[in-house]
Amino acid sequence: MKQPLQHHLLITVCLLVAGCEGAIPSSPTGPPPTPIPPHAATITQSQSECAVDVASEPIPAGKVEFTAVNETDSLVAFHIWRIVEGSTYDKLMTRIGEENDRVEANQESLGPPTFLSNLIELQVEPHDSQSRVGGVISGTYAVVCIRDYNDQLGKRPYSVVGPFEVK
Repeated sequence: MKQPLQHHLLITVCLLVAGCEGAIPSSPTGPPPTPIPPHAATITQSQSECAVDVASEPIPAGKVEFTAVNETDSLVAFHIWRIVEGSTYDKLMTRIGEENDRVEANQESLGPPTFLSNLIELQVEPHDSQSRVGGVISGTYAVVCIRDYNDQLGKRPYSVVGPFEVK
């Protein structure tokens, strides 16, 4: 009698395994695909001006992509900054004006203002473009464009564009 019971048990186990085989999800073969961060803005430095085209405002906080386009004949640096709470875009524009005055007078730069944070930097070769993913948090942002970035002894004209909001 023991043999038929073992035989039934073996048949039951085989049926359970066969019946459940399709219900067990298969494991993925690799890591899940990385989501593509949303495009935040395109910044363009032409021969005459720097401009920013924000994809949609406010830009969502988190990882986003910025694209910088250099239409000039020299290296351009694009500095995307968050203006610290309690400061203003107008204060940044005044500071950039002071920097340009110092450039004209062949004086040293004042350096980055203390009221800016969260730098995302792109350096773009002449007649080229570059994209970079960076993390942004809520706040007001602006872009400082620096022409002739590789000319350490010559004039390096600065311009500022923005502001735009991140939430």
